[in-house]
Amino acid sequence: SLGERRVAYPWIGCGECGACKSGDENFCLKGRSLGVFQNGGYATHVLVPEPRHLLEIGNLDPALAATYACSGVTVFSAVNKVMPLEPDEPIVLVGAGSAGFTAGAGGLIREAGVADDSAAFARADLQNRHGATANTERRISLFCYEPPALAQLLGQLACAQEPSQLIVMQGRAQVAVRAEVLRKNGLFPLWNMRSMLSIQEQNLLPQPQYDALLRSCDLNFVRGEDSLVRAIWAGRAFVWQIYPQSDDAHAAKLEAFLDWLAAPPDWREFHRVWNGLSEAALPTVDLAGWTSCAQAARERLFAQPDLVTQLLDFVEEKRNLAV
Repeated sequence: SLGERRVAYPWIGCGECGACKSGDENFCLKGRSLGVFQNGGYATHVLVPEPRHLLEIGNLDPALAATYACSGVTVFSAVNKVMPLEPDEPIVLVGAGSAGFTAGAGGLIREAGVADDSAAFARADLQNRHGATANTERRISLFCYEPPALAQLLGQLACAQEPSQLIVMQGRAQVAVRAEVLRKNGLFPLWNMRSMLSIQEQNLLPQPQYDALLRSCDLNFVRGEDSLVRAIWAGRAFVWQIYPQSDDAHAAKLEAFLDWLAAPPDWREFHRVWNGLSEAALPTVDLAGWTSCAQAARERLFAQPDLVTQLLDFVEEKRNLAV
């Protein structure tokens, strides 16, 4: 009723897919999450589509209750995975995000074998598992939202001098590519008349198989942060679509990342156009130059301690102080 205090559950889905209808909106591939895909993360007032998105907070401080809808759910999910435990048994939870690109920033998750650079092995593995063709085409994976320059990319690949196989991941990338291909077929029926671009749709993969896909490709388009880190470990040229924010805060974050990457001018401009931060034409892909730069950045990360090593060192330091 009017005047009651509620916290808005931010992980709002499309409301129509199987995940939403089963109550798992956080798995929706067309999510409308507040503060991520639509405004509302810092709003004083917000409208939600259904009453179920408003949760009672009782006597909780609203500032504290708001955190429970995001980080609180994450922690609860993590604790649930190790239950049941005795009431007095301690649990250590580590928030392992993607903030460890620089020394002293905590490090990145880097498991054993992450540096396996065998593209031939990765392609053969994919062929065995999924029937992917191990050919000489330029292989490009696409995991994105709805990038403003998608039409330019498809046109560029169709007009290239060498054939390209575009592997489109299930979800928003798949929907966006289908829509753009349909549009091009209607307006420009001969846009891919030389068949230099072939498109293969790919269902979502378990992490090890997605890593193999990244290593098997010559260029990887990734989104968010987790897939960005995996693309860096793959040691291939990549293009990152950052989470867009209404106040353009993502622009400064992208530029800072490109500075760390030491990206050449054409790679920088490609990222800006891909993320809708420049209206220029999409630069031509320089696979050799971008791959070399990506591998140099990866080597810098290899020279830093990984997240788990730093955590173990931190625990050991605290133990020594307690003795």
